[in-house]
Amino acid sequence: MTLFRPAVIESQRRRVYGSVTLHQPARLAAFTILAFVSVALLFVYLMTARMERKETVVGWLVPAGGLSEVRAMGGGVIAAVGVSAGSFVTKGETIVWMDMSSVGGSIWNQERLMTGMVLTSPITGTIVSINARVGEVANPQMPLVTIAPAGSPLEARLLLPTRAAAMVEAGQDVRLMLDAYPFQRFGVVEGVVSGIGRAAVKPSEINAPIEFKQAVYPMNIAIPAPYVVAYGVKRPLEIGMTLKADIVTDKRTFMTWLLDPLLVARARASAG
Repeated sequence: MTLFRPAVIESQRRRVYGSVTLHQPARLAAFTILAFVSVALLFVYLMTARMERKETVVGWLVPAGGLSEVRAMGGGVIAAVGVSAGSFVTKGETIVWMDMSSVGGSIWNQERLMTGMVLTSPITGTIVSINARVGEVANPQMPLVTIAPAGSPLEARLLLPTRAAAMVEAGQDVRLMLDAYPFQRFGVVEGVVSGIGRAAVKPSEINAPIEFKQAVYPMNIAIPAPYVVAYGVKRPLEIGMTLKADIVTDKRTFMTWLLDPLLVARARASAG
């Protein structure tokens, strides 16, 4: 005989041995799905996103046809200068008159003393710079007048370090940042690699308006649109402007960048 009714005992059995149901909140399920999607998207990004390695180099603007220099190889005193910076001259036009009275010695110099001497423009173009001052003695080693050829497009001359030379090729895009127009405000000028020197040059072997201390490869950059838009106005680029340039030397996926040290170590181990 028992103190409890059969119905009570059966109810207690069901309470102890009955099935257990776990209730999962909707937020937990949504968070699980979101985490899975995020991990999947991250994996896809690591496998497809391409990272760039850049080399920043220095340079300046020059005419594609080069510059012509006029020198007084026989010395003498500058008597008169017939041009100014920005003047347009034609080939054979007289630009500097020399006084040779201070030059003597040879019969050739005596003949020139009687007739004087004039320096003429070797090309048709625009005067870029003048280092001739009336009354000064001309230095045969220094150009008195520098001339840019007419109709010659402007290009950038860059100095590429030897460590990056193997990673750059003709046709590659380059972003030029002019010192006269800060790129943070005026943007960059787009260029294309048109040529790379085949031999490295030392600082003493190239006449550059900027200093460099290591061997470099001269590189020419074509500029399809040689101007900068400043405050709504197109301002043309000028010869001699200095600049910096970003050159992309390598492109890889992010996953490749992460795995590269392991691959290099494995290759070295196999070689050893």
